[in-house]
Amino acid sequence: MPLANSRASQNAGEIDAVAYNSLKQENSSLKQQVAMLQKEVALNQEGQPGTPITTQGIATLAGVVQQQATFKDLAGYYGSMKPAEAVAILNNLDPQMTAGILHAMDKDQAGQILAAMDPAQAAKAVGLIAAISNAINNQADSLGTGATP
Repeated sequence: MPLANSRASQNAGEIDAVAYNSLKQENSSLKQQVAMLQKEVALNQEGQPGTPITTQGIATLAGVVQQQATFKDLAGYYGSMKPAEAVAILNNLDPQMTAGILHAMDKDQAGQILAAMDPAQAAKAVGLIAAISNAINNQADSLGTGATP
């Protein structure tokens, strides 16, 4: 009887080893499938609300936040001036800078300054302000916040 038990134990050990190897291969195969599916999901979610933000995305967002803070500070200076005085200076700035400042201003103040500007420059500034607003809204949507400045 002890010999039979020994053979039975040996056979059970061999079966366990075969089952273990089979399960190990299946596990490896499933892990590969999961990794491929995760990559596919990540590609499908790029730019979608709720997508995890990358380090590059955080750096870009930090730069935008810093730029908006600068525009807000400058808007305070220009907002404290009379519209004609502000226009005299804003006419000498880069149109994108002007638009950023006007976008950060109180809308009534910005409207008064735009009204005092040359119509062609005002139209260009309004177009750039719209582009800034759209870019900010798109960034907020891609982060899943839905926030509007």
